[in-house]
Amino acid sequence: MYVNVSINGKPAGLKFNQMAYITFYKFIDLENFEATFHYAAVYAGLLSNSYVKREEFTTTFEQVCEWVDEMNDEEKVKVVEAFNSTVFWKKLVDVGKNADDKEKPNEQKKRKMKTILKSA
Repeated sequence: MYVNVSINGKPAGLKFNQMAYITFYKFIDLENFEATFHYAAVYAGLLSNSYVKREEFTTTFEQVCEWVDEMNDEEKVKVVEAFNSTVFWKKLVDVGKNADDKEKPNEQKKRKMKTILKSA
């Protein structure tokens, strides 16, 4: 899945592929999933897009966090919609539906992410 957004006042492409999923998992804070989702998703999408295009990627995670904080809601919605439409996210949701309700929510998220990444 590919989406164009405006980041740091410039157009940017985000690519959500297998590399993005692995990067996302490395940068998401599962204890604060909702608060860190956009940071991890945008960074992962930018990195993966650069990789696919064989472009040098010099942007830091810290820079992306600052840019995401300045993004408007419309651009953030584009990121969420693109990410949520990927096969990865759909598998993650399916795994969550089958999770044991007695398990702690954060442990469910960790297990879900690990299960999906193993199958990617």
